[in-house]
Amino acid sequence: MRGEQAFEHGYFHARGRAAVTVPAGGVTVTAWRGPEYAVARPELSLAAGETRSLRITLRRLDDLPARGWWGGDLHVHMNYGGHYRNTPAHLAFQAAAEGLHLVENLVVNKEQRIPDIAAFRTTPDPVSTPRFLLAPTEREGFAARLYRGGVGLPALREFLAECRVARGELIDDGEFLAVTDEAPVLPLIEAWKAEGGRPRFPYLDDLSAFMPAETPLYVDPAAHAAAQRERELFRMAWACDECGDAADAGVFLWTAHQGDGIRVCLLIHNDAGIWQVSLHPFEFPKETAA
Repeated sequence: MRGEQAFEHGYFHARGRAAVTVPAGGVTVTAWRGPEYAVARPELSLAAGETRSLRITLRRLDDLPARGWWGGDLHVHMNYGGHYRNTPAHLAFQAAAEGLHLVENLVVNKEQRIPDIAAFRTTPDPVSTPRFLLAPTEREGFAARLYRGGVGLPALREFLAECRVARGELIDDGEFLAVTDEAPVLPLIEAWKAEGGRPRFPYLDDLSAFMPAETPLYVDPAAHAAAQRERELFRMAWACDECGDAADAGVFLWTAHQGDGIRVCLLIHNDAGIWQVSLHPFEFPKETAA
């Protein structure tokens, strides 16, 4: 590292915009966002009392999420020394600034002091940002076709080819999405479709449902039989009879045969126009003839 810089200088994280006070004269600004981006080092000269705007565009070296790879850090101590002022929310911000999609905050017993004991949990921290499926506005008619059962696997692929999965948070009373990173959807599904490691749930005939995470996912017998019969398909799996139709409440599954199981590659659960989309959430066994 000494070949890169003579000494280890301080740094800070920014949300895309920052104001910095520097001495007059020549200044080098170093900006980085993890190994997927090239390091930028623009230089400028400032007179005493001068204010200058500098726009830095980072050149992306690779789009790893588009190929199914997500950067993370599995050995992080949110607080280890000093005054223990870091918080889960700020740690999530730091991770996003460094291009990390996953951070494991390890709670440490440091000489009988446990800095992050209050933040310990066995589930994702509530500050973890959700992911959203982004579709072009020109595709707003897709939902109506979906609810009528008019979307098969080719049409679904065509739709998803124009969509991206994004991480971010809703702002301005939910009108806009502040995106921190995004990736194409279809390559992710294709990459994950061949992988294992998803839980396997039995189909409960008496309930016409699977029970992922103890929450019933209703799938009518005809849809279950079609998934057993067809090697790969996308179709409406269930529509609420009491509500009226799939536009009120419905389930849609992209399934594919793999070994002795059937993989759910994509799940859309519609509830009054609010979609919950899961990529490869679980599998279920193939039925064998008696």
